Formats: sequence, structure tokens, C-alpha cells
Amino acid sequence: MEDQVKNLWEIVLNVCTLIGAGAAFCFSLYTWNKGNHAKRAEFLDTLLKEFNNNNTYMARRLLDGFALTAPSHEQIILSNNLLRDHRAKPVISSIEIEARESFDKFLEFFAKVEFYFDLGLITKNELRYFNYYLVKCAYEGEGCVLNYAVIYEYDALQRLLYVMNINISNKNNKYDWKIIFIDNKQKNRYERLRGGY
Repeated sequence: MEDQVKNLWEIVLNVCTLIGAGAAFCFSLYTWNKGNHAKRAEFLDTLLKEFNNNNTYMARRLLDGFALTAPSHEQIILSNNLLRDHRAKPVISSIEIEARESFDKFLEFFAKVEFYFDLGLITKNELRYFNYYLVKCAYEGEGCVLNYAVIYEYDALQRLLYVMNINISNKNNKYDWKIIFIDNKQKNRYERLRGGY
């Protein structure tokens, strides 16, 4: 009888130990998950601050339909002339150079976003924050931003437009382009994500 009681106590202690270990594991998982969410929110906040900084200001203003005026009173608007291929017609105006640099930073930012998206650090749902400007890139100024992206090989913009289901068949697009995926794995993943979140 004494052995049975002793065995019963061992079983009870083992069960309590397992329950305690399970509770500790669940608590640590919960804490890790909460910390992960905080780090993710911090990461996204840093990304949004970078997007809204002064380097992309001119590009965003032009995409929003505003004209920019230089100190020399020269005005520029978003157009194929502004975002032309510099090899066909050199860019010499200082405000044009500044605006084009802003578009370069803007498109480089989207290249970074697409890189993070491809790594799984950003979800398609989180990409929706940028949808307004992605649509503007496809259609504003007779599609000149998309043309510019094709000329200077900012392929990431095209992939983001694709995955966000933004139709880019625009009669004003001067350049034939096709989406260039890094590999078949990326292509298959983007095709899957294109249909849902």
C-alpha cells in the first residue's frame, strides 16, 4: 500500500511538473509573440517615416497633381517630358534634376519595400498602405512614372503593381515591358498572393 501511495505521489508530481513546464512554455511563447509584434510595429513605423521624408517629397507632390515652381519661376508638372530618358534628351534644368532625384529615391524606396515583401517581412495587407501611390505610379502623368521605371529598370515597381492587382495596361505607356521575376519561386508566390491576402 505504501508503494502505491509513493507511486501515486510520483505521478502527481510528474503531472504537476508537466503542467508547470507547459504553462511556462505558453507564457514564454506569449511574451515572445508580444515582443515580436512590438518589433514589427517599430519596423513598419520606421519604414513609413522613411517614405514620408523629404527625399520623396517632390515625387509625392507631383504624383498628387501639384505643379512645382523653381526659384527661377520655372514650373514643372508630372509628365513624360519630366521623366524622359536622359539619353534621348539631356536634363539640364535644376528643378527637373531635383524632381528626378526625388523620383529615384521614391522608386528606390519601393524597391526596398518589395525586397522586404519578398522576404516575408511585410504582408500584402501591409502593402495596402502604399496602394494610393502605387496606383498613381501606374496612371498619373500619362503613365510616365511606370515608363520611367521601365527605362531605368526599377523592376520592383512592376512586381508590386502586379501583386497588388493594379492593372497597368495603359495606352499611354510608351515602353513594352514584362514583369521580371527574380526566379520561379518568387513568380509562383506572387501569383498566389495576387489572388488574396
